[in-house]
Amino acid sequence: NVLASGVRDAPIENWLRHMVDDEATTCLFVPFGPLQSRLSRIFALTPGVQGLCTVGSLTIAFLPPLNWTLVDQLIACCTAVVTEDADMLLRASIAAVPVLWTAQAPAMLNWYLQDTDSETAKIIRDVCESIATADGSMRPWRTFMSHPQRTMKFTCAFAEQIRRAPQIDEVLVQAIHGKTEHSLETLFAPTQPSELLE
Repeated sequence: NVLASGVRDAPIENWLRHMVDDEATTCLFVPFGPLQSRLSRIFALTPGVQGLCTVGSLTIAFLPPLNWTLVDQLIACCTAVVTEDADMLLRASIAAVPVLWTAQAPAMLNWYLQDTDSETAKIIRDVCESIATADGSMRPWRTFMSHPQRTMKFTCAFAEQIRRAPQIDEVLVQAIHGKTEHSLETLFAPTQPSELLE
């Protein structure tokens, strides 16, 4: 299962066409949003209305508007989350679900992958690029899917880093006591240990 949410600009239609002919079956959940409007013309589904369409090895599941509780439950049952939305990246990361970032904003992807090993980073970068461009090749996706233990090790470690980040009230207390902007950023960054935990 794959969740595609917050995808606005990436031309993922080519990737989905390759999925139709792939040997492995995939179910793509698409919550209500701009991507539903784009895919409705291809898969004969109505935006905003729950519906299923199966073509070859690919099943598209359109979902109605969801609250965040349901979104989090959906993320938890997925193999990956395809998104251009920073909120979705964070929610998936908290759930230790791999994020495939498709926005033309390399800084976010660099931040996401900064503490992983080079081989895992390459696997994730390659599949992100294949989805985000008109290429749509399935080879990076198959490579990604063939290394679940490697990606799980990375996502679990990243989720733990986020868990160690301080609560917003702790950040405000630090601000009241005259901490500099740099020290607040260091304190709040989920990729660094909280000073309050040391």
